[in-house]
Amino acid sequence: MEKPFEYVKSLVLCYKLETCCCVAPIRIGLIFTGYFNALMAIICLEATANESFPPTIVKVQEMILEDNATKSIPILAYCMELGFSFVLLCAIYRSDLDLMQIYMYYCMAAIVMSLLVYSIVIAAIDVLIQIAIILSTGFQVYVLLLVRSAMVEIKLSRKNIEVPTLVMSSLIQKEERKEEVEAKQTDTEIPEKEEEDETKTVPDIKVETVEEKPKEETASKSRSIFKKFKPNK
Repeated sequence: MEKPFEYVKSLVLCYKLETCCCVAPIRIGLIFTGYFNALMAIICLEATANESFPPTIVKVQEMILEDNATKSIPILAYCMELGFSFVLLCAIYRSDLDLMQIYMYYCMAAIVMSLLVYSIVIAAIDVLIQIAIILSTGFQVYVLLLVRSAMVEIKLSRKNIEVPTLVMSSLIQKEERKEEVEAKQTDTEIPEKEEEDETKTVPDIKVETVEEKPKEETASKSRSIFKKFKPNK
């Protein structure tokens, strides 16, 4: 049971999209998404402040609160969207996993809040607004998957960079150990060679002393014999 569970867990954790919209790489797609979200937030802020046209949040607020609707809630929502768009751009340009994690939390909170709020008035609003709400929610889910895919890519690239360095460091350590072992072997071999040289020189000295004694004895014997046979004058 452990192997299937680990397999499913690895699939969930390592799942990632290969491209953005089947056209661009994930990084470029997220950069475009960040600028697009920032631009849309600025347009919606200006429309809410000038009342040129009512954005989706303003229409939903008017349907829920009716006469008590204010501009502060839509302005706060669009300001948050603008700020987190810049957080996404900073995270992509810097390849910062912490900022990506923060943006993922924001996306999940925004999806949950939009589902809770829009589910209250989904039956009473126009079809166009319903389509806009569904598209915006689906877009947020897709952006969440793109951010997750970017995080997986960054982690895999960092692992691929770390593995060769670990291999090189292990090889260097092995070579250093071999050099230490060879140095120890050479240190032990040098005293053995010196001992062998000493043992070789000692027998030569003994042989010379053995050979010198018979020469002295023969010389003394020859002198004594010469004295015996020497005629007296």
